[in-house]
Amino acid sequence: MQGCNEWSEYVVGFFIEKRLSFTYVKNVLQQRWKDKCHFEIIADKDLFYFKLSSSEARQAVLGKIHNVPKELWTDDGLGFLVSKVGVPNSQDKATKLKKRINYARVCVEVDVSAKLPDSFPIELAPGDEQLISFEYP
Repeated sequence: MQGCNEWSEYVVGFFIEKRLSFTYVKNVLQQRWKDKCHFEIIADKDLFYFKLSSSEARQAVLGKIHNVPKELWTDDGLGFLVSKVGVPNSQDKATKLKKRINYARVCVEVDVSAKLPDSFPIELAPGDEQLISFEYP
C-alpha cells in the first residue's frame, strides 16, 4: 500500500502529561540537531511525526563482539573492530578489565540509516583471516 510506504520513514513521538506546542518542539529540535541532521516535523492533535533527512544522524547502539582475537583485546584493538561498524564510543567494565573474554560488550555510534553488519572478516596476518561476529540486542 503506497500510503504505508510513504509514512514508513517517519518516527512518531508524543509527550506525556502535557502537549507541547508545535513551534516549541520544532525550535528545540532545530537547536539540538542543527549540526547533526535536517528533519521534517508534522503534527496532528495527538502526535508528532519526524522524518530525518540527513545520513549524518547518529545513534548509540550496544552490541557484543564475538570471536575477538586475544591480540586485539586492547583499547586500540577493540576500537579497530568497532570502527568496522561505526564510531567507537565505550566498553562495559567487564570488557575494559578483561573479566569476561568470550565476547566484548561495546557501545558504537552508527548512522541511523546504516545496515549493521552481523559479521566481517579481518586479516590478522597474511593468510590468517578470522570472522568477527557482531550481535545487537
